[in-house]
Amino acid sequence: MGFRFEKLYADLVTPDGTVCVVYLAWLHAWGLRRGFAGLEVYWPDGRREVVHAAAHPQATSSGAGDLDLSFDVPGGPFVLTYRAVHGSWAPDGAPPCDGLRWSVKVPRAEATGRWAGDPGRPVLRGVGYADCVEIARPTRTLNLGLLRWGRVHLPDATLVYTAVDFRSGPAWQRAAHWADGAMAQWDRFAIGETESGTTVKLDGRTGQLLITPHRALHVGDAIDRARFPGALERMFSSAVTGRATERRSLGRAHWTAGGEALSAWGLHETVRFGPPVGVAS
Repeated sequence: MGFRFEKLYADLVTPDGTVCVVYLAWLHAWGLRRGFAGLEVYWPDGRREVVHAAAHPQATSSGAGDLDLSFDVPGGPFVLTYRAVHGSWAPDGAPPCDGLRWSVKVPRAEATGRWAGDPGRPVLRGVGYADCVEIARPTRTLNLGLLRWGRVHLPDATLVYTAVDFRSGPAWQRAAHWADGAMAQWDRFAIGETESGTTVKLDGRTGQLLITPHRALHVGDAIDRARFPGALERMFSSAVTGRATERRSLGRAHWTAGGEALSAWGLHETVRFGPPVGVAS
């Protein structure tokens, strides 16, 4: 019957540190077809608001890379609008593994999120990012061990990185940097953890990125009751994905090079798949 899962991830971070994450996903598996969408808003006071869409999501994009998303939520549609600053990016070389592809749809955009049916709710304005994941077989069969991902929008540059460690076999890394109308990409870089925060050092490039902690957005099961309120839905998702724990964080990102330091919000996360290495499932 085949298996195919596609997910569009989009986020928006406002100047005050409000984070809005939107998911649109389509699943075709064993004769089942389903589309679903939702959003999570992480407010500066620490609240996490999870909202599920009531109807099939709609997404439109332009040749310039602009993106418009709309789906029904309680109270009326939620609309996310991106006006792209950089064009899309598909990493060079082979994909992370057979059955898994990742690409960046919008590296950076001027973004607006609004509840069109509830004018009393605040309009979210900030900097946006969107990527796509395509999976051709159940995630639990992909041999994934650890995923580390991050994106930073500095005043005059954007950096996106992804690193996948497998439970056996070589790791896969890709990073891209946009500045002054040019884009460069890497397939090798170093991610470190220090007392000050998370560091990213790109091979051959002066300076490094440091993301200092600001607040944890979500720590725990990737498939939790807030995201999957129905027991059957959680059971099915767990059967497809396997065990996955997530740490999503917002930090202050500092890029130092040539004595100059630039600072901005940095969004990054770590996802661990399966039991710890050496521990029986």
